[in-house]
Amino acid sequence: MDITRDVMRMLDEGKSLKEIRAYVDRSYSRFGPSTPTPPVP
Repeated sequence: MDITRDVMRMLDEGKSLKEIRAYVDRSYSRFGPSTPTPPVP
């Protein structure tokens, strides 16, 4: 739920998908490894 809220806020702020992915990976890595989702082009 927190990730969704963060992503929606960042999209509203005009952040790119690459910036958002980096933020999510950095912020939530303490909870375990990320899923094997392909990187944003």
